[in-house]
Amino acid sequence: MDGSRRVEIGAWGGPEVVRMVRDAGPPQPGAGQLRVRVEASTVNATDAVIRKGLYPLLRDRPPLTLGYDLVGVVDRVGPGVAGGAVGTRVAALVQVGGNADHALVPAGSAVPVPTSAPAGEAAALVLGWFTALQVLDLAGVGAGHRLLVHGGSGAVGTALLQLARLRGAEVVATASAAKLAHVRAQGAVALDRRDPGLARRLRQLGGFDAVVDPLGPGSARRSFGLLRPRGTLVTLGTLLAAGRIPRRTPAAFLRFGTAFGMLKAGLAIGERLPGERRARFYGVVDSVRADPARQARDLTHLFDLLAAGAIAPVVTELPLDGARRAHGLLDAGQVRGQLVLVT
Repeated sequence: MDGSRRVEIGAWGGPEVVRMVRDAGPPQPGAGQLRVRVEASTVNATDAVIRKGLYPLLRDRPPLTLGYDLVGVVDRVGPGVAGGAVGTRVAALVQVGGNADHALVPAGSAVPVPTSAPAGEAAALVLGWFTALQVLDLAGVGAGHRLLVHGGSGAVGTALLQLARLRGAEVVATASAAKLAHVRAQGAVALDRRDPGLARRLRQLGGFDAVVDPLGPGSARRSFGLLRPRGTLVTLGTLLAAGRIPRRTPAAFLRFGTAFGMLKAGLAIGERLPGERRARFYGVVDSVRADPARQARDLTHLFDLLAAGAIAPVVTELPLDGARRAHGLLDAGQVRGQLVLVT
């Protein structure tokens, strides 16, 4: 059997630590595992956090294979898995290992993918759009609501804008000046995040029913003040660290951990304010662990929306061996929508 490629890091760091490795053959599935011939996988902000050694939920250390998610076809199964799974097209959240020609996936975590879905667009749904859908549910965003999204041009941000408008919400989003046209193309009011008058302009809009803010504790406190009565602020997991700490050091990790803990504690206090504004914290790992069946339902819903033409993921596709370039684009803030590696 021909060699199998995978995207590996040998140390924590910047895009320069990303390398392509070719093994003698694909990995062999163990008990309860599927081996998936990967069609597409993504490069997300969370992958950058992992690459820098700042992902608090990952115990693995370099060398490790990157790739938080994947879409592909099952080509072999391990002991205890029904042979009928071979040939099935699936999606999975794997945290690491997705950026490869072949990946191992627990059989119970694989979600069927329609054969008609383009691989790149399907891969975009697995983490970014799935996160956006669950965040909107957590915030209770619906018709007639006004939503503010900080960072509206990235993978999750783009998905939030489209899904919120599909629900009939009015959407305002911040982004860098170079990405404002992208935000407008998603149907949102676009505001320059570096505009000195941004805080005043946001206050003039008269308040928001929901705010999604991945920018850290200071920004979250300001966002909380923009909420209408009974409004909801949602902050997003490890995206808080993306691009902010260049490498893993004890001092840097301690500072991040302290800020992260203080934010979660502050949000917990906010949740206890009776009948008024509330703050919620979203982490995709916690969500999937709490309700695995919902992952399949939500992804199936997104695949249905894609098939109906109701959503249009914005995807930039690169070959698998373009992974280092993809991480460079991500760190440089040059990404609009979702970066996808295709095999």
